[in-house]
Amino acid sequence: MSDNKIIEQFKLLQRAKKIEGMGNATRALEMYLELHDKYEPNTSDAYERPAVLLERFKRYDEALTLCQKAIEGIQNDTLSGTAEKFEKRIESIQEKMKEDPSAEVTPSADAYVFHLIGFYQSNKIYKLIFGTYYIFAIAISIFFENVFLGLGLIALLYCIRYFVDACTLKVRSKKTLALLSFLLAGLALYSFLQWPQAFKGNIIFQETTEALEGGEEIFLDTEKIPLITEAHLLSARQAIEKERAVIESAIIVNGLDVTFGLVLFKTTDKKESKVLLENFAKHLSDAVSKDYDIKASSPTSFGELYDYYHIYATATTDNATLLVKGSKNTKSKYILWDY
Repeated sequence: MSDNKIIEQFKLLQRAKKIEGMGNATRALEMYLELHDKYEPNTSDAYERPAVLLERFKRYDEALTLCQKAIEGIQNDTLSGTAEKFEKRIESIQEKMKEDPSAEVTPSADAYVFHLIGFYQSNKIYKLIFGTYYIFAIAISIFFENVFLGLGLIALLYCIRYFVDACTLKVRSKKTLALLSFLLAGLALYSFLQWPQAFKGNIIFQETTEALEGGEEIFLDTEKIPLITEAHLLSARQAIEKERAVIESAIIVNGLDVTFGLVLFKTTDKKESKVLLENFAKHLSDAVSKDYDIKASSPTSFGELYDYYHIYATATTDNATLLVKGSKNTKSKYILWDY
């Protein structure tokens, strides 16, 4: 063990003794157990004091484990002290367990510690297992683009864990664990029932909009769709080409898709490019709104024209370097920038 770790171990032990001397046995015990979790103490008082406190709190199983560990260390010459006092303490604890067989016993720190946000595993193997499970649940949610599946998986894990502990551990929070188990079972069931509907909805949307070319037109009243004319296109191009950063502009209308293209000077940054493309789309919306009874654009809206048409926007420099690229469907309020 390095000198730094020996010093850290010694300081933690001294703080725990000081806290115990001040009468805060609960906090002192936490510090003693933290000492064992982080290090392998080589002094007998680092085992004796927590064993005494564990016995006082009737956490007999943990106290026995600590005493047996101390005896093994003394016998292997890795721990200073005498084994006799720990053997006597084991006998004392066993007698108390016989006299009070109904005494509540908490599991060891390596097994389970109740925590406000769930369970806390001090054992490194458990930390790795559950940590990997959480990552898996999050990855599943991202892959299927739905939070319900990941939420259901995590709720199911907590449900099983609490139910097992409520049935097997002698802890005061047994009823609480059982209640949490049933509540989480309901949450997991609800999440799993919601996920297929959301997933099915995504599939239907994709099949409708992607598998069928121009499929949206089937569900639209084509007589109400504003018609984009050459005059509208020319008006929008003339308006955007007044900007000093714009070299050339283009608009292509294909069914319900409107593609806006700008060629800008290479000194133009991405932020300015996005603003120019957004204004380009708004110029077209304003031009069409003059001939149809639809709302023009505003600082917070592209206008009612894009309740019918999709936006595709691209800006490049004069040497053909891509600056930005984005799109907006009829349900979205903003352009989603892919680049």
